[in-house]
Amino acid sequence: MRKIGFGSVLFALASSVVLTSAFPQLTHADPAAAVIDIDTGSAYSYSPDFRGMNNEPERTSIKMNDPDFIDAALDYGRIGFVRWPGGTPTNSFSWKLGITDSEFTGQAQKEPRRYYNQLYSQRYQIAKGDERISDYVDFLQQTGAKAVIMVNVLQYNPEQARDLAKYLYENHVPVLYFELGNEISFYVSGSGNQQAAFKSGTDYLDRAKVFNDVIKSAYPGAKTVISMSNNQVQSFDEDVYNYANPYWDAITTHRFVGDGATASAAMSSANGYLSSWNSLINDNYAAHLDNPQIFIGEHGVKLGGLLDNTQYGGIYVSESILRLITNPHIAHLAGYRFTNGVFTPSVDYGTLLEDAYQDGHTVDAAALDFAPYYSTPADSLQVVDGAVNQGTTAWSTTVTGGDTVAMTGGTMPALFAQAFEGDNGKDYVVITNKSGSEQQAEIKLNGAGVTAAMTKSYTTSTDPLATNSASNPNVVTVQSAPTGNPVVVPPYSVMRVEWTGDVGLAAPRAPDLMNTEAGDGTVTLKWQSSLNATGYKVKVGTSSGSYGTTVDVGHSLSRTITGLTNGSTYYFAVTAYNAAGESGLSNETSATLSPPAAPMSRRAYAESDGAIAVEWQSVPGATGYKLQYGTSSGSYPNTIDVGNNLGQLVMGLTPGTTYYFTVKAYNGRGDSGASAEMTAAAASWLPLAPHDAAIASESSASITLSWTPTRTETYREYFEDGAAQGWSAKKGTWSIATDNARGANFYQSPLDSTGLAVFDNSATGDYEGEAMFEQAGTSSGKAAYAYGLVARYVDDGNYYKFVYNINEDRFKIVKVAGGTETVLASKTRAEALSGANAASLDLSRLLMYLRVDGSTIEASVNQLGPILTVTDSAFPSGKFGLYSLNVKANANWTRIYRNNADSYTVYRSTQPNTNFTALQSGITGTSYTDTTPTPGVTYYYRITAVNANGESYHHSNTLRKN
Repeated sequence: MRKIGFGSVLFALASSVVLTSAFPQLTHADPAAAVIDIDTGSAYSYSPDFRGMNNEPERTSIKMNDPDFIDAALDYGRIGFVRWPGGTPTNSFSWKLGITDSEFTGQAQKEPRRYYNQLYSQRYQIAKGDERISDYVDFLQQTGAKAVIMVNVLQYNPEQARDLAKYLYENHVPVLYFELGNEISFYVSGSGNQQAAFKSGTDYLDRAKVFNDVIKSAYPGAKTVISMSNNQVQSFDEDVYNYANPYWDAITTHRFVGDGATASAAMSSANGYLSSWNSLINDNYAAHLDNPQIFIGEHGVKLGGLLDNTQYGGIYVSESILRLITNPHIAHLAGYRFTNGVFTPSVDYGTLLEDAYQDGHTVDAAALDFAPYYSTPADSLQVVDGAVNQGTTAWSTTVTGGDTVAMTGGTMPALFAQAFEGDNGKDYVVITNKSGSEQQAEIKLNGAGVTAAMTKSYTTSTDPLATNSASNPNVVTVQSAPTGNPVVVPPYSVMRVEWTGDVGLAAPRAPDLMNTEAGDGTVTLKWQSSLNATGYKVKVGTSSGSYGTTVDVGHSLSRTITGLTNGSTYYFAVTAYNAAGESGLSNETSATLSPPAAPMSRRAYAESDGAIAVEWQSVPGATGYKLQYGTSSGSYPNTIDVGNNLGQLVMGLTPGTTYYFTVKAYNGRGDSGASAEMTAAAASWLPLAPHDAAIASESSASITLSWTPTRTETYREYFEDGAAQGWSAKKGTWSIATDNARGANFYQSPLDSTGLAVFDNSATGDYEGEAMFEQAGTSSGKAAYAYGLVARYVDDGNYYKFVYNINEDRFKIVKVAGGTETVLASKTRAEALSGANAASLDLSRLLMYLRVDGSTIEASVNQLGPILTVTDSAFPSGKFGLYSLNVKANANWTRIYRNNADSYTVYRSTQPNTNFTALQSGITGTSYTDTTPTPGVTYYYRITAVNANGESYHHSNTLRKN
């Protein structure tokens, strides 16, 4: 962003939800309590499409190209960009397969609850047909948003990053940034709360450079972003500041702050952070780096804090944007989520997805009615983005007068304002009011009060903690009404005021031409919308840069060009127009009217029980790919059309059987030839690579490595076949129950007395068991009602159990020894929610976990926890089971996770990503000493896990020894 001279005055009214104003307009001539002065002679330019959003739909049934999802984006207004896959899930996501990767999850999410949360996401993704990159690209084309792509530098190799960049370039996807990892300081030795994937900030930068280089070679003009520590780890940031040859184009920082025990304390804390935003940027990053460009990928009030998802949280995010937009170092800013933000489903389809996954079916997400609503901050952001993303110019704006509010260390003005010039003849000023009092503000433009007819769009609530919910989605909404000057600014509000400026409409920006699909004598083109365009023209030629034909297509974002000659190559560009004129040319694309070339094979590998992952590379001109496979080389009776994606997880295969795969690309002119054949044997229950690998000690003569085994799913039972395979009833009569409406089966406990069932083959010392319970009925006239899990079952009188006691509304870990029960720990439901900082717990579907690890016993419920932790060594081993007391409980599924590795193999290389060779195999412990290092040589180490089914398909975090 650069400061510019005198600016013209333009603006447009962005789309908003129009409701009757909840606040009466003041008509008397009382003097304004505050004055907002706008100086158009002091202006700042900022990036086009400055404001965008994160997107994390992986734990929902939403697909990104769902028509309802796209409609929600269009109704919201101009969205500058969408970050994909977004946030923490990036470090566990396989973009080629379109699912959360089990191995990546084991490496990135070492805490038990977060680890299993991501596996839960994987099942949702599979049930809805995966989280495909083609859906994301389709969303971008239809909404006009640009891409910010997350690159997993923790687990990807450079080949995968190159393929990602190549795919995006060949599909003409406009990418603002390739972000090289998410919150990497969390994964650095001695500074993070995740396993150490990097030795230091310098090690991260050294290794990330390879990704930078291959991305830029495959996507000309690409810009990369490296991760800062969010001003939390000084040593990491200093490594960035002192790096000898900066190769990146921008840095990224995240900030989630502002909380307290009371509303007033939380707001005072948030206000203090608001006032320090620019000093944080200028005194840290700008002071140590040469004119840094900063991409703020995430920010807001403290996640899970008192202000999270409240009206005041929306005020904080909105004012942050207004304060940062004139900072010359802020290039782009994402402030909130689109999924579970702008598009928040009222209906939870988790049961539908889980049932579908268990049955091996796919849910048609487009047929689901999500009844979405805006979470509270999203309403305020719609007000802000209706000004910010309408142009690229902000004017110097000052506020005098009005109330003050408390902030940490003092007070600050209640009102903040920032004015903008739009590209469509409108002027805007966006105002935040952090006080609970109504304010009046006179708006002056270059010293004179604005007299033009004005409209205000705003959010407000007398309660700063007001929040929208599925049951009450309209607590806070965007309201709109005419306004005079002075304008009345309601309490706890975000307001956009707009009026027609003195300068007319500007010509639209050049659009981005994306899809170019060859057909039989035709080419179908699709492009992104251009701001303020009323129509588009397609340019067609037979040589690059020369277009002999122009077709006016009106306001459509696609066109099929006919009458072309098969076998010939054509070149295309698009312009946008409105009453003010025509834009410049879009990017040029070309199409040859012939089938595409055969894709390059990458790899096939056993990914999980009965599943093989297959990956390949994109080819220009392809609009999709067909994966063919069989059990004999050269014979492929099975075909999967995977769309325009570069991988597929093929499920339902027979462990021990070898499969052969080939891939064909296709477009409207036909199929390509076949790729080179890939082969892999399906396996059962492979181990996951160990996590938390570390260099335990080192000297000139030896390097000792250590690691921690990773638990993986080794047993599951869904009861969908009408049998409880491997389960024995020890107490009471257990049976299979059927819900015909859902088409689902359950393992049902007896209604009366005690029910106890045990999984026969689960005896082991350390494991975690889970079950999803749905309460179906209670016995009458009993003193106690409970259901839950059993661990380390020895016999009917000796075991541990984790139960929900219904009559006490309490969770308990109980030791049963010699038939006598001892409560080791307990919490009421309210205490469990308070400890987990959660608002509610769905008792109709209670997902319960019990983890036994040595003498430590941990219990969690519905992705919260551990809510209970105890230490007891009475039973070092025993089986996993289910328990009930006077309750008919339906177990929808059961799973067991444990370490199933028999041995480990250590690999070594002198390069961080390639040329690893086995140094030692058959290691049965969790450490190894390399006695063959050469002094002065940099070594990299990886560890894999092995059992009778094979070797883990991934490796541990890579260790660096200087």
